[in-house]
Amino acid sequence: MAIGDVGTNYHIPQSREKEKVKWLYETDTLFLNLNSGLSAKKFINLIEQAEDGILDLNKAAGTLEVQKRRIYNITNVLEGIGLIEKKLKNRIQWKGLDVSRPGEVDENVATLQAEVENLHNQEHRLDGQIRKMQERLRDLTEDENNNK
Repeated sequence: MAIGDVGTNYHIPQSREKEKVKWLYETDTLFLNLNSGLSAKKFINLIEQAEDGILDLNKAAGTLEVQKRRIYNITNVLEGIGLIEKKLKNRIQWKGLDVSRPGEVDENVATLQAEVENLHNQEHRLDGQIRKMQERLRDLTEDENNNK
């Protein structure tokens, strides 16, 4: 399976790989941390320490002192965004960026933040243009109705 492939029916473009990693490292709340007391960083630290890069989920649940269903919630999300893959029952392997080089991710954070800010600015500009066009369309419609 290529980087960015998720199962057989979905494909996440490689350009989104940075977005996935940013979400994983920076957001570290939302679903992965939701009511579980388990952060994505703790889970990834276990993957880093795993022999041959393959993590036994039963051992992970024991080490992190959480229920297995919490581990499965996390692995389902990570698998869904293409960062891990299931090898055997209860075993997963990291397939995203090299977690042994966290500096690589840190270097990309500033670039990604600038990218996000730029996209927010573009979105704001486009929203303004949409509002103007809607106003023009409304004005034209009102003028047409008034001329009848």
